[in-house]
Amino acid sequence: MSYRFKTKLLGPTAEVEGTFSPAEPQTLNYPGCSASFEIELITINGHYFEAECLSDETLEDIAQAAFDADSDERGEY
Repeated sequence: MSYRFKTKLLGPTAEVEGTFSPAEPQTLNYPGCSASFEIELITINGHYFEAECLSDETLEDIAQAAFDADSDERGEY
């Protein structure tokens, strides 16, 4: 599922676009995987920002922000 949200990134507000991948359960021959968010595009003040330049920790923070933003929009069930 494609998703776009805004978050603070190293100071300024950035617009992030990416895709959610759902968690997959473990089976007898597949270890399964947790849900993830793959960053496709980051823009800051209308300029593209290279995600490859960010640390793994920062990328994980952005992914968590995506899950948090999506959860806030949907509300709790």
